[in-house]
Amino acid sequence: MSVIEKAIQRGAGEEGSSSAPIRANGDARALDIARMRMPPAWPSTALEARRLVYPGMKDVRMLNAFRLLRTRLFSVAGGGRLTVAVTGVSRGGGASFSARNLAAALAMDAIQTVLLVDANLRRPGLDDLLAEPGDGPVTGLTDYLAGRVDDPAAIIHATGVPRLRLIPAGTLRTDAVESMSMTRLRELFNHLRARYPDRNLVLDLPPILDEADARILAGLADTVVLAVRYGRDAAHRVEVAADVIPSERFGGIVFNDEPVAPAAWG
Repeated sequence: MSVIEKAIQRGAGEEGSSSAPIRANGDARALDIARMRMPPAWPSTALEARRLVYPGMKDVRMLNAFRLLRTRLFSVAGGGRLTVAVTGVSRGGGASFSARNLAAALAMDAIQTVLLVDANLRRPGLDDLLAEPGDGPVTGLTDYLAGRVDDPAAIIHATGVPRLRLIPAGTLRTDAVESMSMTRLRELFNHLRARYPDRNLVLDLPPILDEADARILAGLADTVVLAVRYGRDAAHRVEVAADVIPSERFGGIVFNDEPVAPAAWG
């Protein structure tokens, strides 16, 4: 798909170690993570098919871009756990691509765990990350919001990437979105933060200028990153989208270049 021309435009400092977060009690945390039940990790061919960055991939530029994004977001967060929403200016801007790869980059660190949430409920696009995909949509976010599921653990699924879990969009679609309960949504995220205090959260959102849901969902994140298709999204629309995001939560802009797979994925 795309080449990241700039991983992020706003953030403090230069790129340092790939392990930016403070490793307090890192050995104990690594031991806890090692005890997590994880399916077999996907081989490089499966990661490439899912457009995921991974250590040792041929496209080093792409890999380093998401490592830089990870490092700078940790810098903005002061080294603590991340709760990041990724949204786009318009459909096809690469928000889902950026969200899945930010999550994959975070999960590369042996003392980090990540929960990726597909909150683009009308046009979900992360089910291919499920370690055990079903014949159709699996239980996820919309099922919880509609009250079909009460235990949040039931909507958290394993992926083929170690230390990365996924909450898919779920089995319901437009009707569930229209009746989305903000109270229940906040309850879910409060539960996730309390139950998994060391886990990073990455939310894949719909375009912020196209859907009001994106603005609501962005309010659940500490930091919001804007994905822009270089050469496609008009400058004035980028400015408007950036202005919609509160300045204290604006994490910067990710530029996606051309919608063509890099050589490593071709």
